[in-house]
Formats: sequence, C-alpha cells, structure tokens
Amino acid sequence: MTGQAPVVLRLIVLCLGVCLMAGAQTGCVTESRSDHRARSGTDATGSGAKSSAKAGQDVDAIELYVLPVVLDWDKVPGPDGVQARVMLFRFSEAPPVRLTQGTLDFLLYEGRLRADDLATATVFHTWSYTPAEIAPSLERNIVGDGYTLRLGWGAHVPTGDFVTLVARYVPLTGAPVRSAPVTLVMKPEGK
Repeated sequence: MTGQAPVVLRLIVLCLGVCLMAGAQTGCVTESRSDHRARSGTDATGSGAKSSAKAGQDVDAIELYVLPVVLDWDKVPGPDGVQARVMLFRFSEAPPVRLTQGTLDFLLYEGRLRADDLATATVFHTWSYTPAEIAPSLERNIVGDGYTLRLGWGAHVPTGDFVTLVARYVPLTGAPVRSAPVTLVMKPEGK
C-alpha cells in the first residue's frame, strides 16, 4: 500500500499541472456594450456612434481564446497560423449561443496592439465566416457551444515578433461587436 502513495501523489500533481496549463491559455473577453456605453456614451466599436443594440440581438459579447504563440502545422519551418476558440454570448441567455445570422470575422494585425490602436491599424489578414461556413467548427464543452478554428495565413506570413487577433461579429443590422485584442508571439524565445 505504501508503494502506491507516491504513484497516486504523482498522478494528482500531473492532473493539477495539466489543469494549470489549460487555464494558462490566453483568453480575452469583450467589453460588453452596456459597460462601454456607461463609461463613454458610445458603442463597443469605439466609433463614437450611439449603439444600436436591441434586446434579443443575435450576439452581444465575444470571448476569444488562443494559445499565446502562433503554430506550425506542417513540416516546413515557420509559423502557419493561429488556432482560436470563440464563444458568442447574448445578454438575455446564460450559456454561449451559436452564430445564426451575420458574419464572424477574425482580424489579424501585425504588432502588439491595444484596443485603442485598432481604429488606425491596418488589418494584415481577415477570415470571415457565415453561420453555414462556421457550423462544422462547432464544439461543445462544459461552458457551452463555441467554435474552434485554425486560421492559416498561407504564403502571406507576418514578419514581426508579435501579431494581434480580434474576433468581430457583424450583424445584419446594427453595430459590430468585437472581442478584446489578443497578442501572440510569432517567434518563441530561443528560435
């Protein structure tokens, strides 16, 4: 029996380590429209326009989760893209919702950008998805529905040390909703 105690202890430590690593993924939550309006009197896009958010709107907030570095998916040296998980929320519902209208865009910028920098920054690459196009990427976890996507940039590879990713929901009518920007490292230290 005493020989099993170290094995059990190692398993517990291993499980805790895995949980901590999973929790260490970079994740960002959108600033809700109501929080943003309360502070600034503008919509969540920062455009200065009054928000046109309506009760029952398809998406009110976005959470974007990514690993802190870009990924290499093939045997060719160099980064190939980003793996992102996005969850969409409606204020009137507790669990995440599915994309049912509009488009979900992912905007990639070169460099390390804050939310205030996005209005004047140049988009390096855009991926756009309709509800039908993103449906195969739907995954369910303990929190609820979300989409996990590989966003590859092909031959047009960013050249800097950092890139910034933003998810944007564009409704059929009304103002877009953006996630907070997430910065990723292009070249891990030592490479």
